[in-house]
Amino acid sequence: MVPGLGPDGNAYTITTLDDAIRAGQGWRRFLEDPGDIVVGASQGAGCFGAAYEYLFNLSYRLARQA
Repeated sequence: MVPGLGPDGNAYTITTLDDAIRAGQGWRRFLEDPGDIVVGASQGAGCFGAAYEYLFNLSYRLARQA
């Protein structure tokens, strides 16, 4: 188990609509109080491609905020 990983932690997934909505809420909280961000996949991840897509979108959005 990775500390902070899971539905009650500081980790998000974007593989379902409900998960993506929750991740969007987390993103808005992040913009209000920025800090460190980690994008990755752990054991049992079903789709690594989504993490890469999210990473590139995240990079783009953060560059626009600067």
